[in-house]
Amino acid sequence: QLTESFVFMTNSVKQLTHYLLKFIAEELAQSDFVPVGFEQSIGSDSQVQFKVPLKQGSMKLKGSVDRVDIFEKDANTYVRVIDYKTGSKIFDLSDVMYGLNMQMLIYLFAIIESDMFTNSQAAAILYFPSNRKTVSADRNKDQKEIIKEQRKGNKMNGLVLRDSEIAVAMDKEYNGDYIPLSSNTKKKNSSASKQDFENIRKMVKNILCDIGNKIHDGEISVKPLDGTDSPACKYCDYKDVCRREATEENQKVEK
Repeated sequence: QLTESFVFMTNSVKQLTHYLLKFIAEELAQSDFVPVGFEQSIGSDSQVQFKVPLKQGSMKLKGSVDRVDIFEKDANTYVRVIDYKTGSKIFDLSDVMYGLNMQMLIYLFAIIESDMFTNSQAAAILYFPSNRKTVSADRNKDQKEIIKEQRKGNKMNGLVLRDSEIAVAMDKEYNGDYIPLSSNTKKKNSSASKQDFENIRKMVKNILCDIGNKIHDGEISVKPLDGTDSPACKYCDYKDVCRREATEENQKVEK
C-alpha cells in the first residue's frame, strides 16, 4: 500500500509537470522560433564539432544541448539554445570573462560554426527554470494574479541578440514575459549586439585555448574561483584530497 507521503509527492510532481508543459506550450505557441533539436549532440560522431587549436595539437569539446530553436529571416537562420534548470541559474557575462559558465555559449557557437543550418546567426542562450514559484497566500489575489506571479519565476534568463525583430519573434508582446529583453528601457535587459556576440565568441575561444594549453603543460595549481552562483569548491571532485585550508578565501569574480 502506498504511503500518504508518497502519494503527496507523486501528486506534486504531476501538478508541476502539468504546469510546466502548459507554460512551455504557451511560450512556443506565441513564438516564431521552432524547436529543431533535443539533446543535440556536440562533438563525438555529431555533425556539430567544436575544435580549439593549441600550441601543440588541438582540443575537442563535447556535450549535448537540451533544446535548439531556429527562426529563419532574410536568408539567415537565427539560432537559440535552451537549457532546462531544476534550480535557479543566473547568467552573468563577468563569469564568462573569467572562464566560468561558458557551456551554453560554446554550444551556441559550435552550432552556428557548423553546417547544420544555412547562414547561422547567434540569437540567444537561455536558461529555463523548470520549477514553480511559491506565491504567498493572499486572499485578495484571484487565480489569474497568482498564476501571473508564479510565471515570473519561469521567465528565461541568459543573453539575447539586441534586435527588436528577433526579440519579438521570441516574445510577441516584447514585454519581457518570456525572455530577458523588452521594449521597456527602464527594465534591466540582458542583451548583446551582433558585434558583441562576435567579440564574445573570440573571447571564449581565447579562454579555451589558454585552458587547453595549461592542461597540456600540466598546470594544476589550486586557485579556486567563485562565480556569480557557482561556488568553486562545492562540487569539486578533488576536495577530499585537496590540501587547501577550508578557511582560505577563494578568488571572486569581479563585476
